[in-house]
Amino acid sequence: MKKILTSAAFVLLLAGCSQNETFDQVDPSNTIQFSPYAGVTKAQEVANTNASGAKPIDEFGIVGYTSGGTAIANLGHVKYTGSVTPDNTWTSEAGVATWPTASGSYPVSFYAYYPQASNAASGITATAKTVSYTVGAAGTQTDLLAASVTDREYGDYLNVQLNFKHILSQIKFKVAVGTDLKVQIAKIEIVKVGNAATFDFAKVNTIGNATGQQSGTSAIWTQPATTTATYDFGMGTNVATYTYNASDANDNVYDVTTTTNSNLMLIPQATSGGGFTNSKYNRDGAYIRVTYMMYNPKTYNNIVGKLYVTGGQSTELGTPLFVKAAFRLDLANFDGSSAAGKGWLPGKKYTYTLTFGKDGGNGGYNDNQYFVDKDGNNTSEEVSDPSGTPLIAPGDPLLPGKNIVFKVDVAGWTEPTGIPVQ
Repeated sequence: MKKILTSAAFVLLLAGCSQNETFDQVDPSNTIQFSPYAGVTKAQEVANTNASGAKPIDEFGIVGYTSGGTAIANLGHVKYTGSVTPDNTWTSEAGVATWPTASGSYPVSFYAYYPQASNAASGITATAKTVSYTVGAAGTQTDLLAASVTDREYGDYLNVQLNFKHILSQIKFKVAVGTDLKVQIAKIEIVKVGNAATFDFAKVNTIGNATGQQSGTSAIWTQPATTTATYDFGMGTNVATYTYNASDANDNVYDVTTTTNSNLMLIPQATSGGGFTNSKYNRDGAYIRVTYMMYNPKTYNNIVGKLYVTGGQSTELGTPLFVKAAFRLDLANFDGSSAAGKGWLPGKKYTYTLTFGKDGGNGGYNDNQYFVDKDGNNTSEEVSDPSGTPLIAPGDPLLPGKNIVFKVDVAGWTEPTGIPVQ
């Protein structure tokens, strides 16, 4: 089917046109049409829009340039709003953008990002396609998406299909509990990772291709210059309790939820988990810090931290004592692999299962001199074993002789491209 477009008010392309068709002639006032596809939610695990609770992309910012580096009018980081349903109509806050009339302006390229308010591409220019981005604290993070369409030739006046891809790494947690145990967790944090880096918009279409995710000259993200940030997973002020259940259908593995029902969205990166001196963990690299206690609810024995009066009595302490425990997080060898220990990659979701008293899992390494309350405030009592001796210094294992079991599931996190999201 071939059509002659003659009106700037013509916004919706007629259904059924082939992607490869061109037009007999093009009026100089033809509006540039955009057809974005992706499901997005704020800092939450993204599902297709036919999934419960998901919603289609409802805005994006965009820039466009001719072959000579001239910015296309009305595409200077402007905000487009609309919906992929029911008629895929989008409007711009800055007026319509039109295709260049001179053939010498071609090919043209477009770079789009979600959400427009994120300013994710505010530094992009005709010559520089790299932009800097800083991830905010949990609760303020946004699922960041990007799309690029390059080298559109003269006469190719169909709508511009923007296939958005997730460019951050998503992090979530699970807890596995061993037989006859109960674990109370007050907080989960990721410590000593990078919070700022540079993203190369020109390489967004290589996401999902391992060779395009490698470090060095082909990197989509630069590696953060500093790795000192701490991110709170956002469990809030309530303590979450995970109890062993002999008949549990999920084998006593539980999702950790947050007050905002969202996961962390962090910079893809590689960093070392730090080293050991003898059996002491130096905590000089990236690690997961868990404020928790673990005990046997049948025998009333404290195992890590203290809930009951020492000696296996059912009497609970007036102020339960938690520990801050470090679990080594090794993101070294960022080589484009999706395997565990190979770094966080863009568009990937990493689920870390913290294992307590199960499959050999222990309690981590002590990260604080003193026991803490549920809010993380130091008490006057130094961390010790359940009997009160010996003292357990920072860096020492909370359960000596027990190996840490650290399971990581890596799932693809890629939205459909090239088709409307229903």
